[in-house]
Amino acid sequence: CGCQAYKVSPVVHTELPTPACASTCDNSNYPVSFANDKRMCSKYYGVKGESAMMQEIMTNGPIECGFTVKQSFEDFFKSHPTGIYANPHKWFDRTLGGHAIKVYGWGTDG
Repeated sequence: CGCQAYKVSPVVHTELPTPACASTCDNSNYPVSFANDKRMCSKYYGVKGESAMMQEIMTNGPIECGFTVKQSFEDFFKSHPTGIYANPHKWFDRTLGGHAIKVYGWGTDG
């Protein structure tokens, strides 16, 4: 499915060692060499706030975001996998780890 298989097991809520960095492809059928498959960024910057994120998406395309995963987030998506999550108890909710996402747009559910 690509040059290298994903090395971290899904849904693990414990600290795991970071996998070693490889310099070759695991997949011998992958048509692109490791050197030609890497993507690098030359600069990065942040935007803060809903309006700034919306403007960034309209101007430059998708953005990456990260957030802290709480127990209620996991519980919610087990029963509502396509819903919109909000956590009114965020300060008292157990922290499970972090999560990164790519945001392509915004709107309302339904």
